[in-house]
Amino acid sequence: MTDKELRRLRRTELLAMMIEGKQAVAAAEEKLEEERAERAKVEEQMSQLQETYERLCKKLDDKDQKIRDLKAELASATGTRQALTDEAAEVSELTARLSEAVEAAERARALFEKAAADLKGKPGRKGVSLL
Repeated sequence: MTDKELRRLRRTELLAMMIEGKQAVAAAEEKLEEERAERAKVEEQMSQLQETYERLCKKLDDKDQKIRDLKAELASATGTRQALTDEAAEVSELTARLSEAVEAAERARALFEKAAADLKGKPGRKGVSLL
């Protein structure tokens, strides 16, 4: 509205325009306050989400560390298991060799006893004792 048009208006019309302007300003201020309150609410939610995110990241890091620890423990146990398996195989081999040695000793003893018995039974070998 131009200055000329404003001068032609009556006081009541000017007052009505001022009241309408004041009401519009009040409505705009109310809307601004509502938006500020909404923004504060959203910022609070963002803050809570950030805290939750950080807490979950820490939990995930802790679980990742636990997985690494368990993998290391498993690798160690696997190494120990392999060492025990190798040792068991070695013991088994030694047992088999010992069994063969015992069998050979048994055969040698049997041959010796047979030879001793044969010598005892022959004439002209009196006084000789192998046992």
